[in-house]
Amino acid sequence: MRTKERFGILLLFLYTFCFISCSDDDNVVGEIVVMSISSKLVWVEVVTSTEHKVQGMIECTIKDSNEKLRILPNQIEGFEYQSGYEYKLRVRITPFDNPSSNGSTERYELIEIISQNKIVPLFNIQLMYAVDAEQKDIIENDLKNNSSFFVGGSYLFNYELTAWTLLDANNVPIESGTLQRKSNFPLETPLPASYQLLQPDEQIATYAIWFFSSISRSEQIVHPYDVIITLMPGGGRDPYYRLWFYEDLTNYYKTKFPNAGVKGVVRVQRLNNSQFTIS
Repeated sequence: MRTKERFGILLLFLYTFCFISCSDDDNVVGEIVVMSISSKLVWVEVVTSTEHKVQGMIECTIKDSNEKLRILPNQIEGFEYQSGYEYKLRVRITPFDNPSSNGSTERYELIEIISQNKIVPLFNIQLMYAVDAEQKDIIENDLKNNSSFFVGGSYLFNYELTAWTLLDANNVPIESGTLQRKSNFPLETPLPASYQLLQPDEQIATYAIWFFSSISRSEQIVHPYDVIITLMPGGGRDPYYRLWFYEDLTNYYKTKFPNAGVKGVVRVQRLNNSQFTIS
């Protein structure tokens, strides 16, 4: 009898253990989704009863739906976000019975990092110029011949904006070097009169000077640009800015074509932002 009793107790124990384990599995709730994570933070205004601040959030897009989430960079448990990388994650989303201390109503747990790609900002060049001269055609033809390498090209900058690469229309590198930037200047800063010939069609945010350095035949070449930074329309609370590289070529063409009646020449590179993905 004792053997039978012991065997029965053992069966009861095993049954109870399996029941509890199965109950625990049944209690694992939440939806498992695949989400894409943006490569840069989105800055949003956060207003609570105790504070008013601007908070950097990551933007998440859930696969097979139009749903977009904005959550804190450290809000996905087990995941360490790095700006400049685009992620695809498998995540479990579980509703909280009560909101957390940061106001979140859901818990996010990392299951798997499916992919992680480095995103490099790419700026496509839209070349423009304006000429005020008696023999305008001569100047414009020379500008076209001397600016052909910009046509269809683009710039590749590192995230620290300390290095640059000029790419042709096929994204093949033409030239590269280092970049130095002078502090932004007040809007009242006087600019060359020739810039009035081709003003930005967007709201000006600030001015700066950028120095592009490169090495050619063991000689360092420094090319400065007056940079006008404009506020692009439609940004809402998350403003987007555009770069305009200005060159005053008036004196250059007065010397090159002294009989052309040159009054003002400006060349402008209007940059449109896109991106490169590096796996």
